[in-house]
Amino acid sequence: MDPRQFLEVILKPNVAEALEKFKDLRSNFNAVATADAMAAHIFYWAKKREVLEVAHIKDDLNYRLELRRLNAHMALLFDVAKALKHVELERGNPMVKAASEVDVRSFGYGEGGYGVGPYGGGPQVSVFIEGRKIQLASLFHGAIEVYELILNRMESWLAASDTAK
Repeated sequence: MDPRQFLEVILKPNVAEALEKFKDLRSNFNAVATADAMAAHIFYWAKKREVLEVAHIKDDLNYRLELRRLNAHMALLFDVAKALKHVELERGNPMVKAASEVDVRSFGYGEGGYGVGPYGGGPQVSVFIEGRKIQLASLFHGAIEVYELILNRMESWLAASDTAK
């Protein structure tokens, strides 16, 4: 499965389910895991096709580090995914140190991001960092946007390089 298929067939439906079931941990955890896995799908697909922007990157871990530097949503998403996988993070300086920081929390009217989560607030899955609640839904929106931009750029580069041959 190429990364465009993974995005359309796996990631977007998982995110859609998480956005629909905004207080369901299972669907939100699945969306986090697939959003994290998307980075590896893009990296190995691009590496195999010798896409220039990944030529200097050793593996998908380092590709995630590159994406972290470029986008704060991605950095937080990758930390959430790692915390959910490993339960507690003891190395480095992650924003999310434990899986327990991700839970269903109540949001008051206007407390969450505009256009993110249910209108008027209410309980929804969020991560608690630095004294504030951040809805996972906002991370999903940001991740899909970033991944689509990356794929569009890489696909355009590949099409142009095929034309030049």
